[in-house]
Amino acid sequence: MAFSDWISNPNWQPVILIEIEVGHRIDTDIWTQDVAPNDSCWWIDHSAEGEPGRVEESGAALDEEPGSLGDCQANAASWFYDSATGRLHIHTTGSGEPGDSSGTDNHIILSYFWEYLCSKQFQAPDEIVFNGHWYLPYLDESSIPDIKLAVSHWHEGKSGQDFGAVRFNNADGHFDSRLADYIYEGKKLIEKIGARGAPYADYQTFAVVKTGSITWTDTEIEIESLDLRR
Repeated sequence: MAFSDWISNPNWQPVILIEIEVGHRIDTDIWTQDVAPNDSCWWIDHSAEGEPGRVEESGAALDEEPGSLGDCQANAASWFYDSATGRLHIHTTGSGEPGDSSGTDNHIILSYFWEYLCSKQFQAPDEIVFNGHWYLPYLDESSIPDIKLAVSHWHEGKSGQDFGAVRFNNADGHFDSRLADYIYEGKKLIEKIGARGAPYADYQTFAVVKTGSITWTDTEIEIESLDLRR
């Protein structure tokens, strides 16, 4: 359904989705060496974050080996995620331990995964679950300036794509540990708008921005959004 059809419907219940690619520094975690014949690989428990979208070693992308741990063993500078165990296996460029910061085989390793949030949730059959991801209803939709104006500006192709700051409720402390463990600054953020009961394909993207500075209080966090070209 087109956005113009939604806004002309007096019963429209708008839903805003926020998708953020969060960074997670993992070289400082405790690594376990895989057993032979895969002992060039090391693993950590990555089940809380799920499968990464990508993994980087010192700023360079490692190759995903989705087939098997054996493929990861056979190829340096690669990673394999085992969905059955939640383990992320890495074969570093130098085949050393990912957490070894001594000698010449030191590195900074980041995994990236997506976090999914929304402005409101509903009971079945209208719950906001897309592609197997439950969207957490922490977005303060009042932080998005006039929704109709924002989408209009995006579709008019304006050169500036700043939408100010986006606020998330934090009264239950959900973000307290996350902001300490994960990197939210300088990451890709996608804003979409849709309607209660609408399929994901009908949601309209009205901003693709980069996150900026973060203000953190006991009750909310505020993430600055910036043009991706900055």
